[in-house]
Amino acid sequence: MKEMYQELTLQAKKLVGCLLGIGINNDQLMQAIQNNDQIKNCDFLNSLAVGPVINGPKLKIININKLRKRYKKKRINYLICNYSEIKSYLKTFIKDSIYITLQTIYLFGTTDELDFNLIMKRYKRYAVQISKLEYKETFILIIDVSKAKNNKIMDFFYYINDSFYNVIELLSDFLVN
Repeated sequence: MKEMYQELTLQAKKLVGCLLGIGINNDQLMQAIQNNDQIKNCDFLNSLAVGPVINGPKLKIININKLRKRYKKKRINYLICNYSEIKSYLKTFIKDSIYITLQTIYLFGTTDELDFNLIMKRYKRYAVQISKLEYKETFILIIDVSKAKNNKIMDFFYYINDSFYNVIELLSDFLVN
């Protein structure tokens, strides 16, 4: 866990532009983001805590379903996201994260809760470059979305496909139990 947050802290010190942080609950990472003078605009969304951060912006209650309405197309340069926060919204989060992010998405969490192949398959639909850093029980997916393209018709098709996949997963879990 410590190695993952050290790597994210090093990455956060290099960021330039606008940043959206979802589910960041590490003080060292938050401090690195707040001390970076090259970050112009920074929002933190978190479902666990609401209140002032170390002399910084307030944490807001997370509402993944309204990311597209709040952040317009390609307005956020970087997105740092905790997988445990968006796990239940994965079907809509992937297309929304591609839509709002201009350069890089950092997705981190613990390896026991993630299906790497599913995440990589869903992100590769948009022709993105993905690199994976794995530690003992944690991971960081670095997703370069600078050349990604959105298509409303294909997004709708992917949404239907993912919904169908989720229904099949629920049925198989039900039948196995």
